Amino acid sequence: MSEVCTIGIDLGTSGVRAVAVRGQTELARADCAITGDARRDPLALFATVRTCLSDLGAQRDLAPEALAIAGTSGSLVPVSATGQPCGEISLYNAKADVAILALLESAPGPALGPCSTLARAIALQRTGAYVVFETDYIAGRLAGARLPADMNNALKCGVDPQTGHWPRTTAPLDPLRMPELVPPGQPVADMRSRLAKSFGFHSAPLICAGTTDGCASALAAGLERVGDAVTSLGSTLTIKMLSDTPITSAQHGIYSHLLLGHWLVGGASNAGGAVLRQFFDDARLADLGAQIDPEAPTGLRYTPLLTSGERFPTADPYLMPCFTPRPDCDSIFLQGMLEALVQVEAAGFQALRSLGAPPLRRLFAVGGGLKIKGWNALRHKYLPFDHHSAHQGDAAFGAARLARFSMVTERPQILAE
Repeated sequence: MSEVCTIGIDLGTSGVRAVAVRGQTELARADCAITGDARRDPLALFATVRTCLSDLGAQRDLAPEALAIAGTSGSLVPVSATGQPCGEISLYNAKADVAILALLESAPGPALGPCSTLARAIALQRTGAYVVFETDYIAGRLAGARLPADMNNALKCGVDPQTGHWPRTTAPLDPLRMPELVPPGQPVADMRSRLAKSFGFHSAPLICAGTTDGCASALAAGLERVGDAVTSLGSTLTIKMLSDTPITSAQHGIYSHLLLGHWLVGGASNAGGAVLRQFFDDARLADLGAQIDPEAPTGLRYTPLLTSGERFPTADPYLMPCFTPRPDCDSIFLQGMLEALVQVEAAGFQALRSLGAPPLRRLFAVGGGLKIKGWNALRHKYLPFDHHSAHQGDAAFGAARLARFSMVTERPQILAE
C-alpha cells in the first residue's frame, strides 16, 4: 500500500538531499553529492535531483501529495526565453562585477555586498539571458514549464518582501527578464506524470514555490507561532524569529522573509563556530567545552570575528576582532569566546525587540555548536528564555513541511497566534 507524504528537496552547496515526510515522521531520505564544476552545471544539478528522487521511490511506495525545494539564497541560473539553461550557475558566493556594484548604491541592504545577487543578475542579463533562481529552475524542470520564483530567494535581488515587486530604483535590472514572484509555499504546477512514474511514485505531486535553506531550516526546527525563534550555532551565528510584522534595518543587519502568512525576521552575524575552529579542532573543542563552568564568568571582553567587519546585530564594516588578553588556560580562553558569542546572540534578540519584534516565547537551537557542552550551558545561563530542543535542523525536512502546509487552503493553525 502506498504511503501519502510530502517531499522536500535541499539544493546544498556540495550535494542534494531529498526527504519524504508524513506529519513529523521521515519516511525516506536520499543524499547525492555534487561538487566542483558539476555544481555549476544546471543539467548536472537536475540529474542529481532526479537521482535523489529515484532513490526515494526505490526505498518506499510513496504517493507524494506536494513537493517544495529549498536552496541557498543567491544562486542564479541563466536561461533562454523557454527556460532552457544557457550558461553556468552563478553560485551564491561568486564575486559580482565591481562596475555594476558601483551603480547600486541605492539598492536595499540585502542586495549589496561583494557577492551581490542583484549585481550578478544584471551581469547575466547583459549576456542576453533571462535569470531564474536554482529552486524555480529545478521546479520548472520537474513540471516541464517555466515557473514563478518564491519571494524569499529573490530578497537579495532587492525585492520588496511586502509588495513582491522587483526593485524600481535600480534601472539596470530588467524585471521582464526575471521570473514572476509568488509567496513561498504557493502551489504553482504539477510534476509531469511521466516523470513521477519514472521515480516510482504512485502520484504526481503538486509543486509549490520553495524558499531559502535558512527559512526551511527554521521550519524544520519547530517554529510554529509568533514569538518562536531559532538560533543556528554554525560557522556563523544566525537568528530567526516568527513575527506578525516585517522588520528591516540596514543599521542592524536585520531583514524579513515572508513565511506562511507571517514574517521570519532576523539576521546573520559574522561571528560563530568558524572563529572557534581557528584555535581548536572539533575534538579539542568538545574536551575544553566540558570543562567550562558557567557560574565562573571570565570577565574577558572578546570580539569573536575572523576578520574585520560585522553584519548583525550591528552593521559595522570596521569592527575588528579581539582575542586579548589570552589566558594560559585553554578552557578559560574558550569560555571567553563562547561568552562573547552568547552576548552577540543576546544583542540580536534585544535589537529585534527594540525594533518591534514580539516577545520571545520559545527558543530553539540547531547547528554544530550544540556539540560543545559549555556553549549551550552558557546560553541557558545568560539567555533567560524558554529553551527547547529543535525537532530537526534539516532544510529538506523543512521544505517538506512547507509543502504540507501548502495543502491547507487557509493559514495553517500551526502558525496561528
